[in-house]
Amino acid sequence: MSVDIRKLSDLTGASVQSMFRAYFGDPDLEACIKGDLAGLGGGANENYNSDIKRLTCVVKRKGEAEELHLVAKLPVPHGFMRQMHKIARPLMKEVTWYTRAAPALLEQAPGLAGTLPICYHGHTGYGERLAPTACERVCCLPCWFPFRKMDDGILLLEDLSKYECCNIISNLSDFFYVLECGVHTVNNYVCNAFD
Repeated sequence: MSVDIRKLSDLTGASVQSMFRAYFGDPDLEACIKGDLAGLGGGANENYNSDIKRLTCVVKRKGEAEELHLVAKLPVPHGFMRQMHKIARPLMKEVTWYTRAAPALLEQAPGLAGTLPICYHGHTGYGERLAPTACERVCCLPCWFPFRKMDDGILLLEDLSKYECCNIISNLSDFFYVLECGVHTVNNYVCNAFD
């Protein structure tokens, strides 16, 4: 099942249904967006280097309907931070973390399940253009910076703010265990990515 959600405007009833069908592996699942997309809550939040929108979807599986609350993380739409994203690429890093590194971490440390939001979908355009352009290879930053494409993409995560209590790390030893597993997993991922 193919999911073609690359930006906020791609979120339609059909694309959300395809996304949930792919995530849950259920071709008979029905899903829709509750409410109007034009009035999505949230907004630019430079503390998180993204534009955050909240949406609610209704998913029907095996005759039972449930509401799923999601957060759509998007690139900051304007201003100085948007220009800085050409260099820092925070959305690319988050999409890579939630779609590749975090699942690998959870395989190594299944006890950490519930500490991370569920990632239903992530897309970034940087995967299509990671290799430096000719200008980037031979010119200095002030030369190529204005011509580099803007950060684009979308990350759809479970909205943890809708829960009364989140499964958080309760003591310092758990924190260091999480840190050790995370460093080990990211190290393996990076080493294997270039083989």
